[in-house]
Parts: sequence; C-alpha cells; structure tokens
Amino acid sequence: MTACQQADIFLVPLLDGAFGLGQVIIAPDDRRDTPYWPAGAAFCLLTARHVTRSAATVPVSQRDIISRQFIDAGVIGTDIWPVIGFEQLPPVAADPDQIALRHDVTPIDAPIIEAFLNACHGLFPWDGFPDPAFFDAMLAAGVDRPPRATMAK
Repeated sequence: MTACQQADIFLVPLLDGAFGLGQVIIAPDDRRDTPYWPAGAAFCLLTARHVTRSAATVPVSQRDIISRQFIDAGVIGTDIWPVIGFEQLPPVAADPDQIALRHDVTPIDAPIIEAFLNACHGLFPWDGFPDPAFFDAMLAAGVDRPPRATMAK
C-alpha cells in the first residue's frame, strides 16, 4: 500500500456494489510538522458521485462536493478504498488548518464514511445512527440533505 497523496481520487465501497468518490486535498505527510494536525489524517472531499470501479477520473467540481472531512488516511489506497488516479484540485471553501485549530479534530474512521456515503445514496437510513442528525452535521456548509437520503424513523 502506498501512502495517499494530494489530488488522489479514491473510491469508497457502497452497499449496492458501486462506489462513492473522494479526493485527497491534503495528505498526512504534507502536514507532519504541524502540531495541531490530527495524526494520520488526510483532509478530503467527498462527492455525491455514484460510480463503478472502472470509473474514469474527472476533476471534482464545487457542485459535486457534499462533505469535507479529516479521514483516517490508512484506508485510502487499499484494496477496499482504491486510488483510481489523480486530478486537479477544486477550490475548497473550508480551510483545514482553521478547522483543525478550532476543533479537537479526530479523523473519521472508514466505516462512518462508508455509512455516510451509503446514506447519501439511499442505501442506509439517514437517521440510522443514535443521533438522527449525525449525517446532517457531516454535510459541507450550504449543502442540503441529498434527495436520495431516506429516513428510517
């Protein structure tokens, strides 16, 4: 496994056999000397795209972005979350340094990201966590709940 790098496009498995898509904006090695940066975290964009494993890499546009998260980078580039290429970076409204400074940031584990993207595509209940607003808090500022999201309760 190779460490993820800035601009990597990666796939996140979905329950229907397709994939969600993300992009590394800042890799952990780019911030190893920044004391407040969460250890082992990559700052990533998550998109609303629903793709196959053989998807071509195309640039992520601002309108594709549904979430910006610090993600445990150890899963990016594995067989489960493969890197399928790299592309130019979209403009990012959120400043990861400011997010890391303001919050006690802990990288989000792979299963939570997988559940979130599955919920975005209606494959897992949007309110399926003990806090029914958990996924709402993961959406990027100004992004509405995805239209395919379904409620269990």
